[in-house]
Amino acid sequence: MAAYVDPEDESLVSRDEIFGPVLKIHAIEEAEEAVRRANGTDFGLGASLWTRDLDHGMNLSRRIKAGTVWINAHVVIDLAMPFGASSNPGSAATSASFGSMPIRKPSPSASVTDAR
Repeated sequence: MAAYVDPEDESLVSRDEIFGPVLKIHAIEEAEEAVRRANGTDFGLGASLWTRDLDHGMNLSRRIKAGTVWINAHVVIDLAMPFGASSNPGSAATSASFGSMPIRKPSPSASVTDAR
């Protein structure tokens, strides 16, 4: 796995779809910056945010333009459910179970893990 801590917004890891286990990490204090960074990409397959305040996390997840938004978790998926992206989906747009269904913009969903 490759991990990038606070990469520049215009860097390759921030602007391009990279395959493989790649983690981009930003410690963010303000909610507006988190939403701006999450929505500031051409790709929107998934996003995760980590917070101690689950209500705040749910509110933020509704503003992030991604197929799935995880809260205090990442890649917790029910493969029987369709998923998609909010913008350029790259190579993944739906799961295999629903692969023949028309692709439409899904409503963002959240997967929450209570970290208490």
